[in-house]
Amino acid sequence: MLRFNPKNLVGRWSLYAAARRRRKPQARQPSRPPSAPEPPTVPMNTEADPTRPPWIEGALAEYEAHRAEVLAEAAAQGQHLAFGATAVGVVVAGAFNVWDERLLATIAFLVVVPLLSAFVLVQWAGSAAAKMRVGVYLERIETTIGLATSAPAPVLTWEATLARMRPDRLWKPQAGWSDFGAVAIFALLAGGSLALGAYRGWSGYEAVVGLVTAIESVILILIVVAIACGVATVRQEARKSFPEPDVDPEVRCAGDA
Repeated sequence: MLRFNPKNLVGRWSLYAAARRRRKPQARQPSRPPSAPEPPTVPMNTEADPTRPPWIEGALAEYEAHRAEVLAEAAAQGQHLAFGATAVGVVVAGAFNVWDERLLATIAFLVVVPLLSAFVLVQWAGSAAAKMRVGVYLERIETTIGLATSAPAPVLTWEATLARMRPDRLWKPQAGWSDFGAVAIFALLAGGSLALGAYRGWSGYEAVVGLVTAIESVILILIVVAIACGVATVRQEARKSFPEPDVDPEVRCAGDA
């Protein structure tokens, strides 16, 4: 009688599994597409152009630096106005919250808000004047490089074109409206605050409140007029300070010949 031997079964199963693995086809690796040939490198010409004036590279570097300064000043102008409007709003809100406290409300509206508005305008006007002076200097650099290299229009004509652009009608939108609009907004805030402060503290103190209101009104008017006139004339004064482009024809590029 045959007996069942587990060892024989295990041995046969191992031989069967090994035979199966030998007969199993190997998985084919996906073929990689042939790599594209690298584009030929073009050697860069690092030698200076003998036909270019030696100061051109320095002028272009200076132009880029001052252009970045103009962008920074423009961003700073917006930040000054935003910070000033926030500060004035906080003071006005606080003054209305203490409206029942006559002295505090009068001081806030009659003194703090007008002076704060004036300080914001002075700071903003300084940034605006600095940006305009740099713009005039960039205009001079553009004109000088354009004359020296005979650059075709409209290359290097941005600042000069902006300075010459004038609308044919006064009521058409103009770039300068943003400058005078900022001055007008804070001037109106200061004037309205003076009126509220005088109204709140007038009863019983007419002489003192009237004198303070008159003095502050004169000071604010002088500040607003000075800022408006300064912003309007800063470009003309800068053009007088920076010399006109004077490029010797001998240093022009050889392309002119």
